[in-house]
Amino acid sequence: KIPVVMAPYDIVTTATGCGSVQPGQACVILGTTICAEGITDRLDLDVAPSGTTIAMGNGNAMRAMPTLTGCEALTWAAEMLGLHGIKDLEQLAVESEPGAAGLFFLPYLALAGERSPFLNPRARGSFCGLSLAHRRCHIARAVLEGLAFVIRDCLHVAIGRPLSEICVCGGGARSDVWCQIIADVTGTRIVRACDSEIGTRGAFLFGLTATGHTSSLFAATQTYTRAEIVFQPDKHLHALYEQDFKGF
Repeated sequence: KIPVVMAPYDIVTTATGCGSVQPGQACVILGTTICAEGITDRLDLDVAPSGTTIAMGNGNAMRAMPTLTGCEALTWAAEMLGLHGIKDLEQLAVESEPGAAGLFFLPYLALAGERSPFLNPRARGSFCGLSLAHRRCHIARAVLEGLAFVIRDCLHVAIGRPLSEICVCGGGARSDVWCQIIADVTGTRIVRACDSEIGTRGAFLFGLTATGHTSSLFAATQTYTRAEIVFQPDKHLHALYEQDFKGF
């Protein structure tokens, strides 16, 4: 007999494949859209409904915030700036100081508006604080930082307390520049998964657990998940980004 296990759907198996199964851990899928999701052992049912809540067992739940705009904004920005692709956008962004000389970017570019961490079909993107002093490098930096602020906002609404780590995966996770910006903006260490088929690994771990080949899902992640690289946040830059986030 061959056991057949029905694993959860993609965002759950992806978080598991990254190793995010315990309260205080989070996973961010940096794809065409962004899905920021964290594990919590408590739910506040008095706040306005947002995102998706999925029971994970043992009293834990996943709070997921799938946005409508993600890496697509990077592709758009590269094209608008006359660059060959996202890699060139990153290289241009590092020519700017953190904070993009006071330039802020709201990355609500989808025609359908935004759905996480708020629902507004009329939400639209904009550059704020733009002046004659700004150059192409500042625009590139502002786009990367704007998307990082969205991740910070989503995780704050989803979990509402400090996280121990954030695992990142998806095409956008290949960018060292963006991963470091996300670490600095969130103030949390960023762990990049060591391969690309993260959801498949997560389904495998659920299968191991369901068939009794491991004592728990957490034990399975300890054995079969590993990080490629860790990005530690810069405390000084995080403090500056927090001022920007709260003051905007």
